[in-house]
Amino acid sequence: MSILPPPAFTRLVTIIAHVDHGKTTLADSLVEHNGIISERSAGTVRYLDSMEEEQRRGITIRSSVIALKHRYRPMKKTNNNNNANKKKNQQQQGNNDKNNDTQDKDMVIHIIDSPGHVDFSSEVSSALQICDGALLIVDVVEGMCARTQSVLRESYSQKLIPILVLNKVDRLCTDLGLNINEAYLRIRSLIESVNAAASAMIRSHRAEDNDEKQSKRQHDSTLNDQDDDEQIENIWTFEPGNGNIVFTSAIYGWGFTIPSLARSLFKSKIIPHFKPPIMRQYLFGDFRYHPDTGKLTKWKQQSADEGCTTMFAEYGLKPLWECIHGVSQAANTVGMTSMFFSGSSSINQHHNQQQEQKSSSLNKIHDTKIKASTSGIFDLVLPSLQIGITVSDDAQSSLQTPKTQDEMQSLFNKTNASSEELILRTLLRRHRPLSGAVLDAVCDICPSPSEASFSTRHEALKLKDYCDDISTNDEEFKIFYDRKEDFETICNSVKNCDTSNKSSSPVVAHCSKFISTNRAHVNDPELFSMLDSMSSNEDNDNVSRDSVILLGVARVLSGVLHSNDVEYYCFGPKYRPNRQTDSPLHKQSIRLYLLMGSSYIRVESVPAGHICAIHGLEELQLKSVTLCNSPNGMPLKVIDRGIRPLVKVNVEAKSATDTAILEKGLAKLSLADAALEVTATAKGERILACLGEIHLEQSIIDLKNVYCGNKIELRISEPIVEFGESTTWFENEYTDFEQFYNLQTPPLRQTLIPPYCYEDGLSQAHNGRSRVVISNKAVAMHIRVIPLSRRVHSSLLQKSMSEDSHSDFLQIGRALNLSEDDDDLENVFETISSLLLAIDKKGNAMIESTGLAGGSCVKGVVAENGEVYVPSSGVASEEVSGYKEYETLKRRICNTNSCNTDRNDNLEEDDVALKIWSDLQGSAKAGFQAGCSSGPLCEESIRGVLVVLEGVEISLEAKYANSEKSYVQSKPVTGGMTVASLRTGIRCSLLTRPVRLVEGYLR
Repeated sequence: MSILPPPAFTRLVTIIAHVDHGKTTLADSLVEHNGIISERSAGTVRYLDSMEEEQRRGITIRSSVIALKHRYRPMKKTNNNNNANKKKNQQQQGNNDKNNDTQDKDMVIHIIDSPGHVDFSSEVSSALQICDGALLIVDVVEGMCARTQSVLRESYSQKLIPILVLNKVDRLCTDLGLNINEAYLRIRSLIESVNAAASAMIRSHRAEDNDEKQSKRQHDSTLNDQDDDEQIENIWTFEPGNGNIVFTSAIYGWGFTIPSLARSLFKSKIIPHFKPPIMRQYLFGDFRYHPDTGKLTKWKQQSADEGCTTMFAEYGLKPLWECIHGVSQAANTVGMTSMFFSGSSSINQHHNQQQEQKSSSLNKIHDTKIKASTSGIFDLVLPSLQIGITVSDDAQSSLQTPKTQDEMQSLFNKTNASSEELILRTLLRRHRPLSGAVLDAVCDICPSPSEASFSTRHEALKLKDYCDDISTNDEEFKIFYDRKEDFETICNSVKNCDTSNKSSSPVVAHCSKFISTNRAHVNDPELFSMLDSMSSNEDNDNVSRDSVILLGVARVLSGVLHSNDVEYYCFGPKYRPNRQTDSPLHKQSIRLYLLMGSSYIRVESVPAGHICAIHGLEELQLKSVTLCNSPNGMPLKVIDRGIRPLVKVNVEAKSATDTAILEKGLAKLSLADAALEVTATAKGERILACLGEIHLEQSIIDLKNVYCGNKIELRISEPIVEFGESTTWFENEYTDFEQFYNLQTPPLRQTLIPPYCYEDGLSQAHNGRSRVVISNKAVAMHIRVIPLSRRVHSSLLQKSMSEDSHSDFLQIGRALNLSEDDDDLENVFETISSLLLAIDKKGNAMIESTGLAGGSCVKGVVAENGEVYVPSSGVASEEVSGYKEYETLKRRICNTNSCNTDRNDNLEEDDVALKIWSDLQGSAKAGFQAGCSSGPLCEESIRGVLVVLEGVEISLEAKYANSEKSYVQSKPVTGGMTVASLRTGIRCSLLTRPVRLVEGYLR
């Protein structure tokens, strides 16, 4: 039986923010809540930053996962929109998550601390994919930053439920010197700016969705769309009264929400006239409370100078301000130099240990320390601590708020708190503990895994659609139907987050990323003995023995995942079922571990709704894997963020004998870092591509110290600047198709100078067109290359025409003779989409011309020598075999348009040639990929180019059998011949156009 609870008592949350906004510091307080680290270390030790480089740089580089226990006491629900939607979803699901709402619940919360630096954005993407909620941290002093905007958008696209954490509230007092009213106004303004950014994001996405629906003629389900829009607005509107905003100072372990503060003020009878459900509506707002009359009045900003304060400023911020001022006054009283109001902001930087040493040395000089009886402590701090206490009544006595001088002095003695920071941290975490506020908000606002998979994140946690491309064969249809039925059962199990442990129950888990760790951090001696026995059988012991192991981070979507007992089918992100052959899927047994920061604890099973680490998948060399106990499963849908690495270097071993170790290290590095790419060039170079300079520096350090084990010396080149090769339009090229086809112009300058003039096939290329003949002269292809704008490429990729691409589509329509009328835009888009053969992610695409797709531009050549027309020096063209067919095809290409594709004048040999061409199209697609991989100018990848296959000539020979004449291919044509020829044609066509070099950029 698993030690992990069912999904109803589980939450999956990631912490996201701009760099240095306090993610890891806040995580420290949550970890200390479980007793994993000491109270004194919380906020300074950075427990989840376990790498040496993370500690040195002071930033998070790799996301870390930890499972925490929390005793959650649900509060009584009010009739707000968030709770209403949550209740509606649970009723639809039919589970028992809401039973015994007022009783305490023992929860398990999986928390992922993600990086804030843009160079490690892929770590954030993988964390968001397997979580259901997000703690969006914003520094109240710095406000919304660039990275805050990007993680906000990405969280929305992944359908996560957000909680806004306003961190470093103490800096408004210590750094900016604001009074409580000014601090309230700044916080209110920040919340408004976050809501404005979220609203603009929602409107933008909604407009895109509406355009897509209109393009697909989807005008139904209007009411459902309105309900969904309203629910999304409620989720992404941050309202303090709803409990989805937490006010914190992570460095001091202090935090609260408006609902928790309202309960405290009512329970302590500080505000006895309003019950918490009513009070929370007014506690954050322009309202003032009068204790003598028990009434609320409207607060005006002009009255702030008269000493009037809002409820939030009076009861939310004033206790913190007075505690800071009181501790600072006490420090000055005993002769210490206070660091709170000396103009230094170092207390909010990562130098706390140095500050403690400084305070300790000052204490020794004055031979005294702050006590509970010191001025500032007993008269300011102690009374303030009695206002708005949010610590639970059943908490341990050592964690309760001190109420007398004796209790406070006893607390100082037990914790050995002597410096300002330690005293403030000791008191504030017992006044309003941050861990309780954040974890209660997570349990209350964020959905359980079962809720998320059923409703809020159903689309994000959905498996790819099963391939329904089947033939009319009855037997094949029956096989497909059985597989599809099994697949639908698996999908329903994922949707319901089924935790059934029966052998027939579907088990699905998705591994979103891989992480590397040292053996010392993994509690599994059995695994090490198994790996050592395997390594002893290897020929090269230096290569096979390794102290670093790779583990996959996975979320169990349905069923119960088991160690060793079961072999699971592994589905890569690009997997498609093969309906014609039952090729076996890879099956793998695995070992499971519970993630506890840098430690990994062996477990036998993990039920649905939990995150675990998996060993045994690294040999697949896939950056994301979906596991299933049925061969009829499919991989999870993954959103492609479109971010590609830009900074590249060449990596090589100084000693050639160490190449094998380097290659193994690069393979592991590429697997452990989803954003990193490792490629091998034709010259034997090993190119390491990263998102930025810090990412590159860290990757090289990991490669040297971790994955190659300090066994070899590396030679790293200077960063390689990546360019792309593209083209632009000729003058008047897109106004008259026929005139430009026959246009005779002087060759461009680049075709006359070395080394470009030596390009194979260049003599048969002109004005962006080329006729390329394969090596055995059995086939000739007519190829054209024209520019392809990013807007058109995006529309073709998304199968939906965007508004900003209209003029570009008209331009291409005229250049390809598809349309002469501006009103025929929709027909141009549909025609190009129907002619599309291949499209890549670098801005390139390949289509057939309308004539080639209709068959009129496929010409069979019956010649005695079995070859198509090839010009020969000293011989008149009319006398060369195949010349007549060549001229016929040229006229057809010139006269082809969207309306002229009939094949009435085709001969019998043309029909045979058309069938042969249909068999060669697969090789033509591979030739398109090969041709766009490197251009003719600098051997850089081609970008923004549309390849048009305009016509094909295929040599045939006549066969006679029983006085009947038939045609067959004169010479065999292999796929390699077609690939090589198409690559040559693309390069030559591009070389005879106005070429351009383009530089890559990160969007």
